[in-house]
Amino acid sequence: MQKPHSDGDESDFKVVNAEELALNLLRLFEQGGRVMTGFIERADAKMGPYSAAAEFSEATNT
Repeated sequence: MQKPHSDGDESDFKVVNAEELALNLLRLFEQGGRVMTGFIERADAKMGPYSAAAEFSEATNT
């Protein structure tokens, strides 16, 4: 059984440097964009279980 959450409790996670966290998150999204661009531009145009179209279709189902 879960304990009820009180609004006064401190979180176990504290952001020490919010600016560094924000920069790292932006880098994460930037790198993810590069990965997706490379994935889309991949020369493998065959339709199959690992084609870009099949992977995007599967990703949108989640």
